[in-house]
Amino acid sequence: MNSIKQTEVICDNRLAGRLALTKEGLCAFEYSAEWLNSGFSISPFELPLRSGVFVAKPSPFDGGFGVFDDCLPDGWGLLILDRYLQKNGLNPRTLSLLDRLALVGSTGRGALEFRPDKSVTSKQDYADFEKLALEAEQILDSDDYTGEGIEEFQYRGGSPGGARPKIFARYDGKEWLVKFRASTICIFFRLVLR
Repeated sequence: MNSIKQTEVICDNRLAGRLALTKEGLCAFEYSAEWLNSGFSISPFELPLRSGVFVAKPSPFDGGFGVFDDCLPDGWGLLILDRYLQKNGLNPRTLSLLDRLALVGSTGRGALEFRPDKSVTSKQDYADFEKLALEAEQILDSDDYTGEGIEEFQYRGGSPGGARPKIFARYDGKEWLVKFRASTICIFFRLVLR
């Protein structure tokens, strides 16, 4: 994966602003002129709606802004993304914040999207929940498991947040969040985020 130099932040199909990294690796953000005229602050405390470049502090978000950190996978999603990258010959430790936001692209669960969009999704509606539950157990029980379940979890929204294994599945025209336990029992929750 080529390192990304600049990322566009999209909200409601409009360019909210652009992200880049300073020489020190800190996140720099600037609102677009259009967004300044008719938008809103995407992070009132860190990024008030005004012109100019905002540069993040080194902590608490490793040189990023909280609003963008919240768009990244955590827990289960981070495990899946890192193993997916390893399976595809990429070292997850070499990716920048901008690279990771591009992997979220348009598949995140919040209002923000990122361009370039390097996200991947499943093309099929059918999911074998029993097989995925067993794969989830193998992933959790092994420090280096990179079987076919890794790609399936990544393609089905492996990064919707939280620590437990989960996917998104479409059924009867609706999107559902399917959570897996460490055992093979599935719990279904209707997705109401979008």
